[in-house]
Amino acid sequence: MRYSIFILLAIFCTQCTPPKMLYQPTKLFPERHHGRLDEGSTLLSSTYNTSVEKTAEGKYVKKFYYATTMQLTEYNTYADEKLTISDGICKQWFDDGQLSLEGQYSNDQMTGEWKRYRFGSGKLSSKGSYLSGKETGRWFNYGETENIVSEYEYLDGKKNGSFKEWNEQGKLIRSGTYQNDELKTEE
Repeated sequence: MRYSIFILLAIFCTQCTPPKMLYQPTKLFPERHHGRLDEGSTLLSSTYNTSVEKTAEGKYVKKFYYATTMQLTEYNTYADEKLTISDGICKQWFDDGQLSLEGQYSNDQMTGEWKRYRFGSGKLSSKGSYLSGKETGRWFNYGETENIVSEYEYLDGKKNGSFKEWNEQGKLIRSGTYQNDELKTEE
């Protein structure tokens, strides 16, 4: 019975903790991040493998590092100090330092061109654009030799329009059209 009351009390107290108490900027390891700040930025908080800085333009950048090598693995830009509204550059790297993903946010929505890269080779694996957080326009997927293996048209986040698929040798193997994410014709 005593344990049940203690457990309920612990659950109640953690549920009532104000959000401000959960995020407290601390500079536990500022020396680890010295020299890693963007030009004109100020270090706001840091842990063993993360840092948060305020840029000269007034944005906030959170960086994640691979702990043993301090290789940058994520770079995310935010509009607010609480790091809840993505707004600006977003990049991710594999642990070996090769670029994995790059794109842009605007007011917490993906926007503009986004690219993904292959692990190991670093070659482009896909590319396309977002508008208001939804896929738009032509999207391309690439094979190991960076040849296009598929091309799809998107509108408002749905496949809409023509598509083509090729094998690794560049031979067209499938084509057709989509309308609102439904396959309409196929050749």
